[in-house]
Amino acid sequence: MKSSNLQKNAWVTGLLLSVILQGCIESEFNFQANGDRDRDPAEITPHSEDTCTEDSSELPDDNLMWLSRTQIYNTYSELFGPSTAQKLKNEIETITLDLKSYNFDHALFKLAKEDIGKILVMSINAAKIIYNDSTSRKAVFNCSTYSPVPANCVDNYLNGFASKIFRRALSPTEKQNIKNRFFKNSSNINSGQLVDVLAYQLFHPLFLARFELGSSEKRQAQYSLNSYELATRLAFAITDTAPDQSLLSKAADQSLLEASVLQSEAERLLESSAAKKKFHDFAFYWMKSDASFTFAQLPDELVGNTQTVGLGEAAVDETQKFMEYVIWSQEGSYKDLLSSKVSFADHEGLASIYGHDPATNGEPRTFGDSQRMGVFGRLPFLYSPTSRTPLIRRSLNFREQVLCETVPQPSAAVFEERGDFVGTDEIMSQLSTREFIAALTGTDPNNSRTSCTTCHATINPMGNLFEEFDSLARVRTTELVFKSNGDFSEEVPTNSADEVRIGSEKILANGYADIITAVTNMKQSQRCFAKKLSSFTLARNFNSVKSCWVKEVYKTINQEGGSIKQAIVATIMHPKFRLRQLRD
Repeated sequence: MKSSNLQKNAWVTGLLLSVILQGCIESEFNFQANGDRDRDPAEITPHSEDTCTEDSSELPDDNLMWLSRTQIYNTYSELFGPSTAQKLKNEIETITLDLKSYNFDHALFKLAKEDIGKILVMSINAAKIIYNDSTSRKAVFNCSTYSPVPANCVDNYLNGFASKIFRRALSPTEKQNIKNRFFKNSSNINSGQLVDVLAYQLFHPLFLARFELGSSEKRQAQYSLNSYELATRLAFAITDTAPDQSLLSKAADQSLLEASVLQSEAERLLESSAAKKKFHDFAFYWMKSDASFTFAQLPDELVGNTQTVGLGEAAVDETQKFMEYVIWSQEGSYKDLLSSKVSFADHEGLASIYGHDPATNGEPRTFGDSQRMGVFGRLPFLYSPTSRTPLIRRSLNFREQVLCETVPQPSAAVFEERGDFVGTDEIMSQLSTREFIAALTGTDPNNSRTSCTTCHATINPMGNLFEEFDSLARVRTTELVFKSNGDFSEEVPTNSADEVRIGSEKILANGYADIITAVTNMKQSQRCFAKKLSSFTLARNFNSVKSCWVKEVYKTINQEGGSIKQAIVATIMHPKFRLRQLRD
């Protein structure tokens, strides 16, 4: 293979700025106008209910959205196979773009200057890897021979695989521009030119980002996506990767714009391994867990005989298997995610934590503890890297993720005041975590402080309900307390009963199982789940649980037999899924 011109010439860095970015928006407008000229934009069906509100966050207004690291990796895997993606994994992970924080604020999600050079090098390396693999080369270029390269090979590429990379068919003008730039002499084409044009496409914003410009002739305050844009939005919503050939074909003939076809494609994609991989991770978004664990700081006396080697990885794997079991194997519901007692723990340490023998051959076990159930009864949510359980974090995350309630951040003055009331190590190391937090936040009746109790009267009781689980998520009735230097102090009884307020309702609960049972049947938690599921699916922050879009998903969740898969499809089938709005 002859050396690539992209490696030799310094002009390549300017390619992104002067050639690609300068023309891609204009090219998109021209293509969309020609591609969907005869299609009227979909209209929003007015909602007759007066119990929902039109949420300004429902429709995104950023018509260019860069792919995240995960999406870039998945797209390489979809287009060129898992082995190619794996070879590029280290390079992809150096790119700053990522949505793993689950912030979903695309205004903060921009391509950094330092990423341009990294992506350029990665694009060249990827093109060489793909070309040097005979199977990939055949799939991408479909040439009869590569020495010399026949002229029709270029047309095969531009009319075929190139459309997969850009996620839409190339226009005649685009094809001619590529030929003029890379194949001026059609009678003397070498393999290096094929590598160049592939690297060019992999370096192009139309591969690295999603454009949603609709039809240039009818772009109003709210406008419809064209069929290719709809295919791309659907693919990334359900699988976090590019459209497959079946979906692109339905975009090409515009049948995807029909509601019945859109629904059938959504249901088809939901059965794919890529969809399962994406929605496995919904559990960690919902729990607000980064799925990273370290047990080195835990005292030996606390760890005891529990096997911690490989425990974190096992907890992640088991949670993913649980999600797949509930969502796909059981066609389960929101209530199942919260209350199921099924476990797939096959790691000795994790199985002992969950109170059963290790699972074998993928067969589910049942939690051995009557208190434990659902996603939030698992290690990823309950874990703490220290001997003190994260009482406040557990409470805040549960209220935010399950009830969509937020508590304001304390001011610096409150932190300073709190510090004045911290007792000596000797005193504090005799207190349970519940007592320790009460003393620290001023909710102890003997040491009350208004500046803290305003919020912690709500925070602490919810956190107290989780105190029947230690830092390793093991059920306990007593707590081992340690001094600040790590030395064991004493063993004290735990108390996980409390009265919690949710909205205007007061609930007297004896622990975790009671609060899970209570919230599972609350409309507030069901609406919150609809909001969280919609946000995760669309990678978009919804402002309110009263959003009309969220309300439609909630209806599916709340209906008899309403499954999570049906709720995901309901998110896709809302009329606004096909729309975008202009920026003010």
